Amino acid sequence: MQNVLVIMVDDLRTELGAYGSPVAITPNMDRLAREGATFDNAYVSFAACTPSRMSFLTGRRPTPADLELRDRYTVNSTFRDGVTLPDLFKANNFTTASFGKVYHYPEDDADGWSTRIDTVEFDFLDGQGFRNEDGSQNTATFRWKNGRPLPDETNVALAKQELKSLASEPTPFFMAVGIHRPHLPWIAPDSDWAKYSPATLPRTVNPNGQNGAPGYAMPINSEFSGIQDLKGYGNTIPPNVAQTLRWGYMASVSFADRMVGDLLDGLEEAGLDDNTAVILWGDHGFRLGDNGRWGKWSVHSLDVRVPLIMRIPTVTTPGRRVRAMVETVDIYPTLARMMDLAPPDTVEGVSVLPLFERAAADWKRAAFSFTVRPRTTGALVGESVNADRYRYTVWTDPAGNTLARELYDKELDRDESTNRIEDRDYAEVVGWLETLRQRGWRGVQKGL
Repeated sequence: MQNVLVIMVDDLRTELGAYGSPVAITPNMDRLAREGATFDNAYVSFAACTPSRMSFLTGRRPTPADLELRDRYTVNSTFRDGVTLPDLFKANNFTTASFGKVYHYPEDDADGWSTRIDTVEFDFLDGQGFRNEDGSQNTATFRWKNGRPLPDETNVALAKQELKSLASEPTPFFMAVGIHRPHLPWIAPDSDWAKYSPATLPRTVNPNGQNGAPGYAMPINSEFSGIQDLKGYGNTIPPNVAQTLRWGYMASVSFADRMVGDLLDGLEEAGLDDNTAVILWGDHGFRLGDNGRWGKWSVHSLDVRVPLIMRIPTVTTPGRRVRAMVETVDIYPTLARMMDLAPPDTVEGVSVLPLFERAAADWKRAAFSFTVRPRTTGALVGESVNADRYRYTVWTDPAGNTLARELYDKELDRDESTNRIEDRDYAEVVGWLETLRQRGWRGVQKGL
């Protein structure tokens, strides 16, 4: 294997045909899944753009202290002496190229890339009703009809040109392409909106909220706080507005899928598809009114479970499903080992390459995620243990005192709607999961 192409899709939940969605129109991602390996239980450490992308590109898990840094939580500030994924490849004579949103902050880790292209999001929509006169965003959705390329289309076109150029070079490459949709605002060409109708949108999971969970388990609809036409609704979005929002999200998913298809076509046209590993992942999920909330920033599986598909020629068996619990910090060591490179000691994941060769009998038994709820007296932390059947969460205050616990049996309640922590029938399960939580990710980290 010579080259690596990583495709990063923002706010993409597992609402794809490849993951069993009955409504998603995603033929290109589904095609990639048929040609490669699909991970059914892939989790991010934190359901937000900055920490998720940082953990993927550094191989290091975020911490509550990292989140307190806010816009100072960057490679440039917190990982200055570390070896990022592009650093590793560049130091080993790979050409490294970045297009679109890869890091959350475009200028971060700039010296890790041989080529770096970022486009400004939607400035050209001013004066068309998308923004107000004061610059604030007016609407969450927008049907794009004038034919001008959207930023993702520009980025992908430039990436395809780069692929054509790299095909004639003797050096291998590591390319990362960030597709911004379906991140808010949900702007997609009218043709992608036309792929859906009110009758073909995803069903809302438990719109009335969870039973028995603490109120802070689900955050307020903070995603909409800066959008003028949604400010007055709070946590209660009228049905007709909610329908348009879900429609816009799915149109953006199909738009992102077309961008993936363009990149895959670009690889083939450049003659690179037989010697390039393709990794597609979502940086976190997104709730569409599910459990009574919109957005991310929770430890619900809709937020922290993500699509992860790998097509590695001569390594992955077409159509393979991997049920083992994996975490996105595992991608860094996987790519390093695949290229016979040694990952640095700071990497906190483990290569998943052995999962392509045999069953996962000795694999780690859980994936770990967390979230925070800022308060004037200090942030509450919700720490989750994601096992194959269960999700167990413990909420603690700044002093480390346990405030609440949650347990969901995903075999009986795949929507994670009913907290079963007080059910005595689960006492033994809770004890086992608490042991895993106390041991932490190091305690369950196993390689094959």
